[in-house]
Amino acid sequence: MLRHLLPQQLHLRMFLYMALAFTVTIYIFSYILTRQLTNNAVTEIDRLTLQRIAQVKDNTDYTLRKLKLYSVRIFRDQNVNGWMTASEVDYWVFKPMELSLTDYLGIEPFIQSVYVINPSINRIYASDKGLTNLSDEENKGILEQARSEKSRNLNLRNYEIQGKSYLLLVVRDVIDRGENNSKLAVLLDKEKLQQYILQMNKQIANDVFILNEEGELMLGNVSDEMLKKVRTFSLNGNLGKTHFSVDGKEWSLRYQTLSISGWKIFHLTSLETLNQSTSITRWTILLCFSLLVLIIWMLLYWYSRTNIRPIGTMLQAIQARMGQPYFPSNTVETTVNITSGIETLIKKVEQMDRSIKDSKSLIKEERLRQWILSGSLSEGYKKEWLQEIPVLAAVSIRLAVLRIRFYAAFCDKYDFPSRKLMKYAMGNIANEVMRQYSLAGEAVDIGIDHTVLIFPDTKKKEKIDAMLQEIKSNIDQWLHIGVVAAVSDPNASDEALLQSYELVMEASMLNFIDGNDRVYSESDLKQFEDRPNYLDEDVIKELVASVRIGNLLAVKGYLEQLAGDMKGMTYSECKMQLIHLIYELMKNFKKLNTVKGMEGIEHTLNQFHHLNEAFLWIETFLHQIVDDLKQRSTNNRKEEIVTEAVHYIRNNLHNPVLSVDSIADHTSVSVSYLRTVFREWMDCPISDFIINQRLERVKELLLSTDLTVAEVAEQAGFQTKSHFFTTFKKVFGTTPIQFRQQQK
Repeated sequence: MLRHLLPQQLHLRMFLYMALAFTVTIYIFSYILTRQLTNNAVTEIDRLTLQRIAQVKDNTDYTLRKLKLYSVRIFRDQNVNGWMTASEVDYWVFKPMELSLTDYLGIEPFIQSVYVINPSINRIYASDKGLTNLSDEENKGILEQARSEKSRNLNLRNYEIQGKSYLLLVVRDVIDRGENNSKLAVLLDKEKLQQYILQMNKQIANDVFILNEEGELMLGNVSDEMLKKVRTFSLNGNLGKTHFSVDGKEWSLRYQTLSISGWKIFHLTSLETLNQSTSITRWTILLCFSLLVLIIWMLLYWYSRTNIRPIGTMLQAIQARMGQPYFPSNTVETTVNITSGIETLIKKVEQMDRSIKDSKSLIKEERLRQWILSGSLSEGYKKEWLQEIPVLAAVSIRLAVLRIRFYAAFCDKYDFPSRKLMKYAMGNIANEVMRQYSLAGEAVDIGIDHTVLIFPDTKKKEKIDAMLQEIKSNIDQWLHIGVVAAVSDPNASDEALLQSYELVMEASMLNFIDGNDRVYSESDLKQFEDRPNYLDEDVIKELVASVRIGNLLAVKGYLEQLAGDMKGMTYSECKMQLIHLIYELMKNFKKLNTVKGMEGIEHTLNQFHHLNEAFLWIETFLHQIVDDLKQRSTNNRKEEIVTEAVHYIRNNLHNPVLSVDSIADHTSVSVSYLRTVFREWMDCPISDFIINQRLERVKELLLSTDLTVAEVAEQAGFQTKSHFFTTFKKVFGTTPIQFRQQQK
């Protein structure tokens, strides 16, 4: 019965089957996706809520603990306590107290004002109003709060002044003297606390608020109805969750108890907003999938009409020729039999043709590879392959290298067979462009990351550069592969090509140094012949010292100087010095485990395409080191002491009586503290640092001046020649005279 309802045409039946399968699959997938998105949204909101509450809890605990300790510190201050316990009005007691309070208020931004109460002299000092009598009308409110039982020692309460709400913290003496007990009342700016703890401001509504043990709102903004509703809940435990409704709206409430004061943090989430958002997302997904189903139906109908309909027509014609009736149920089997026979025949013909071509091309490519890597070709070989390789007839030839610029990413994107095919396509593009320039050249896949071109010399360097630029642009356009091109100087066809190949490969590496999009040549390497191939060790040491003291401007300057030096080196020299620089930096800052030794450094450098990228990575790494050093530092004064000590040492190296005592006197610290701080900051004792600096001064004077050894020792601050010679030989393994002769 169902078979008779199906259309007889093959393409319509296939369209119906495929459309039904795709529709069911897509709608099942859309249902699962919407369910998962809804669950993920609820889970994510829960996670963010817990994270927000935890953050507010940590901020609140830390801030309140700090403010209480700070208030106790003010209370115990010698000048403040001296005035609170004074039995008579004394200007010389009052003035130090006033100055101390000014200093304290300048440090802590959350304190609005401080009230110091001395019942013995019937005075109260307010940091914002000055000194007044206890009996003044304006002091009644603060005195009532300070004497209230609810304002027990270090307990925070709400307090209003002229309609503005503050937090009041009262500090009392441990010994209760009744009405004569001196007190310190600290008024905290609630708006600043809310901005810092709850991240509140006037433009953005907040969903977090804090209540104390009595249910009084301490921090945050919440409506009165919501507050009344929250107060009715029995909230047990330190962490919990509940749901409720206000004015027909559903809300989710999470709470957590603070560890320092017993307050509770509450976080409100509107379930109505969440449900609306998930509902909109769900319907959007369903509509999108419905549109997708409609588009797929149209594509399937077009596909079945254009591709399957001819097969059905062919089957009908075949069965008509064979005198068999057409049955829709047998069409698939018949199609499989016909197509499998045709495909088998086509595959066999293609395999035979490919086998013949591949064997000949492989032999040809191997001969060219041996010519480049092994030496010159024999006359017999030239005659044998002259027809297949016309470049053999040229008197003068050139080599060019097409090196894949981002080879590491290329390997990640393609597997080995795909890489071979892409390089084969590069060779075909190069051969086609060389034919357009009337050059009978050959492209050879040497392996790894490059292809070598061999072509006759045209005596016109501009033409060769234009040809290579066109090859580069075509490879980039059709294969989306960036390449670097380099060309050699002319070579006789009977010469060995290995040396020229190595030089042109080195020239192609210059792109790492300058990053220019141009055709490099063998002659570009001549500019590096007379340039130094090493980095200035003094610059590296100054770089390390700048990092240790956190001078980022100096770090940037030294890195730019080192980068400029490396741009005057060849690629191999540049890479070797780059590895040396990174190794020295890692060793000085004990980060060798981060890159796993020399192999790790080389692996890291292979990820960079230009020298500037490598130095940007080094600069970022050094910035992280500076941040780490600053985080380890517990006091900015330590850095100032060490910096001042280092400058003093360098400016007084010539002084033979330079000692740790004199340095300690200069920096105004004790000798033991200076030793401890210097060793902690510079990772070496201060005495060793002085010796090292003097030896560096000796090296500089020996190499840059003609002073005698005795004069050098005197200018470096060594007291005796024997001590100088012993120290120098212990460090450098030779005498100063021998060292000067060896270096020169």
